[in-house]
Amino acid sequence: MARVIRSRTRPLTLSGSYSTYLYGKWASDVPITVTKSSVIADSHGSPVVPSGLTSNQLYGPGLSLTGSTKTSNDVWKYTFDKWPVQTWASASDATPTPAPNGWMLDLVAGTNPSRPVFTPPTMAQDLIDLPKQVKQLGQLIRKPKSLMNAKELANHYLCAQFGWAPLIEDLQKLMQIQERTMKRCKELNDLYNSPTGIKRRLQFSSNNESRTGSYRFSLPGVDRYFDVPYDIIVRKKSWATINWKPTSPPPYSSGDDSQAAFARRLIFGLTVEGMAKGAWDVIPWTWLLGWFTNIGKYTLANSNTVPAQHGAGCFMSEVEYYVIPKGPSSPHGLKEHDVQVAGAFGNVIKTRTVSNGVAAGFNLPFMDGFKASILGALFAQRTMR
Repeated sequence: MARVIRSRTRPLTLSGSYSTYLYGKWASDVPITVTKSSVIADSHGSPVVPSGLTSNQLYGPGLSLTGSTKTSNDVWKYTFDKWPVQTWASASDATPTPAPNGWMLDLVAGTNPSRPVFTPPTMAQDLIDLPKQVKQLGQLIRKPKSLMNAKELANHYLCAQFGWAPLIEDLQKLMQIQERTMKRCKELNDLYNSPTGIKRRLQFSSNNESRTGSYRFSLPGVDRYFDVPYDIIVRKKSWATINWKPTSPPPYSSGDDSQAAFARRLIFGLTVEGMAKGAWDVIPWTWLLGWFTNIGKYTLANSNTVPAQHGAGCFMSEVEYYVIPKGPSSPHGLKEHDVQVAGAFGNVIKTRTVSNGVAAGFNLPFMDGFKASILGALFAQRTMR
């Protein structure tokens, strides 16, 4: 059977009503039925290859109102029987994180079995800059009032971000060298011993958000309503996966010691691509270029110390939207109010994008607090006296 696109739906129906009483006698009944659908579009058939996916799934019985309330003059009474509360995800909440430009290059570079953890040029730069950083730290200890000067404050801040922070990060990685070596050995074993190669995953983004919402139910008459409060939880994440297969036998002799030595060589960047990546990183201002483009990862994407080839990359994005009742509804112009909110609602949206092309991407960076502080420190350092 040839591989074809298919689409499936699953309906979700919510039904309820509310009744109106005038002076204790039934006056009217208002029924409601809300129908929504879960939808999934994917591919099936042979050959089984990575394919696009769009999925929008609804979960839970939804929020509903049950109970009764009266007007303050006892003339009108309203009773509710599982009246649905409309709490569907908004357009902004239900929008998955789009795949960034050049994501395939990030994925290949970040999962390549030949990728380094350290690079000799950056480690050498850390050692060369260390005496200057220690001297600057000593000056700060002797003259702490220098922080009152904008230019000196900028100097110390940039030294911390581009000097001490990378050094401390490298030291932390060195303390984990045994663990990293064991993981890389396991990765190499899986690569050469599995008939299908290895599947690697790279995290791109993750964001959790929580806030409150409210649904206003207006009743017939003047200024009669009640608000139904609820909590909204939105979780967004994106990641990508790719498969690697070896193209030749292992480039090391059999034996645990030989494999461990080869893994350490990869980790410490004692390879052509490790040296090239390190040289790129120590060139001034390449860190700023990295805010806009990932062109500096080409060497890692094309490294072949471990002879292997990759398949198509799959970029996945997921949005989870949950609505949970927060408490009793708040009435206005009503009395003897005991309308309760029950149930819960979930909406999970997933997408999958497939690509084979490895190319650099250009993205306008989001100006978060860290980037703004770096640019502000550079401005102070260059313009203030």
